[in-house]
Amino acid sequence: MARLATAHATLGAHGVAPGRDNYGVSSLAAAVYARGWSYAIDLGSDGFQAEVRPPGTGLDHLNAVGVGWEPGSALAFALVRALQTVARPSGAAPNPTST
Repeated sequence: MARLATAHATLGAHGVAPGRDNYGVSSLAAAVYARGWSYAIDLGSDGFQAEVRPPGTGLDHLNAVGVGWEPGSALAFALVRALQTVARPSGAAPNPTST
């Protein structure tokens, strides 16, 4: 649960406010769509996998994947990765300790 709390804190730091469902799928989907991105959530053998994608094909480097025990946690982790990728200076290596 600490990892999810860290993800929620990171979302807040990036301007993603919790909605009526806290950081549930509805609130996270709204944050994804507000940025012009899309997302997909799939059920796998190890839980749920979410992917946040940019529009079109010009920003393929943004594809961010998160895995979680429920759809909302997977989408939270994927959105955190996407936001961190956008905030990272061009050419900088990703933070290996990020969620």
